[in-house]
Amino acid sequence: MGQTQLLLITLGVIIAGTAIIVGMNLFQANAIEANRNGITNDLLSIANMAQAHFKKTAQLGGGNRNFQGFAIPKNMQSNENGDYTIVYLRQDQALFQGVGKEPVGAGVGCDQSQQYVTHRILVYPDSVRVQIVY
Repeated sequence: MGQTQLLLITLGVIIAGTAIIVGMNLFQANAIEANRNGITNDLLSIANMAQAHFKKTAQLGGGNRNFQGFAIPKNMQSNENGDYTIVYLRQDQALFQGVGKEPVGAGVGCDQSQQYVTHRILVYPDSVRVQIVY
């Protein structure tokens, strides 16, 4: 083989390798973003249930204008998106946390920090606030 042909083969291998690495990083970024969206949706569902508990009277199984006594349903505590816990329940607000299944520091060339996608949602009687922890 000539020198030009070897140069073209080497250049082709470098370009193909770079394209594969970029594609893998984009795929991982998409997986992290999908996990963030899933956790946010699940936390919003839990927040809606907590607000419904807050507004129901005690005779109907609610909190009678109090978040205390609310429990995340068993089927919502863990799913394919992550695991959900109660951080605290107070009379006028509640805080829930969702820890996802996707490690944030993952990807080609990244260290495995083992910090997973984590969001919190602060629930008030008439509003919510989502916070991204990781």
